[in-house]
Amino acid sequence: MTLGEAIALRTRQLLDDKDMTQYKLAKLMAIQQPTLSKYMNARHKSANLKTVFQICKGLDISIVEFFNCPLFINNDKLDID
Repeated sequence: MTLGEAIALRTRQLLDDKDMTQYKLAKLMAIQQPTLSKYMNARHKSANLKTVFQICKGLDISIVEFFNCPLFINNDKLDID
């Protein structure tokens, strides 16, 4: 799994937990929904840290909460290219 795919998967998990749509998150992040959709479909090579911070702000969580997940804990299996 790539880093971008892991970020997208984690974002989907958190959206489900908060019963929030991608559209609402995009509005809270102050970005266009198609831009968020590109990250969610892992069409970007990888999300940058600024994007992850924006996602966290929109979801009202800390960056630690975002990365505190098995997807990132066993990071030797993540492809960062």
